[in-house]
Amino acid sequence: MGNKVKMKALGTCKLLVENPKTVLKYMVKFVVVEENLIPLLSRKVAEKMELVTVNYERFESVNRAMNSSDILRRYPEIFIGDVGFLSRSVRLVLKPNAEPILRPLKRLPVALKDSVKQELYRLVKAEVLASVDEPR
Repeated sequence: MGNKVKMKALGTCKLLVENPKTVLKYMVKFVVVEENLIPLLSRKVAEKMELVTVNYERFESVNRAMNSSDILRRYPEIFIGDVGFLSRSVRLVLKPNAEPILRPLKRLPVALKDSVKQELYRLVKAEVLASVDEPR
């Protein structure tokens, strides 16, 4: 699943599935799980059944995400010096009725505390972040 929840497969089955517009039929393999979920088709099956069209020519990379060195290599003008740099100002627009949400603090593993503290200090010093004392 997209949310990284692991489920145990009970088995698989092949079912005859029909595209209602073309009336063509396809044998599709489904993975059976105990949870009561909506059946999903893979991208490959959905394309084969002509339910979706993917314009691959519009994608630079379909099967792989860019890592940090790819990003640095591709956009060197943004990463000048210690922090990123944009030559224009950026405006963040919120919905007029947006209300701030106070979330509980996240626990930080003790082993990471010093390195996170140093990084936060570095970002405050570089004026990327501003130090605040609230909310508490």
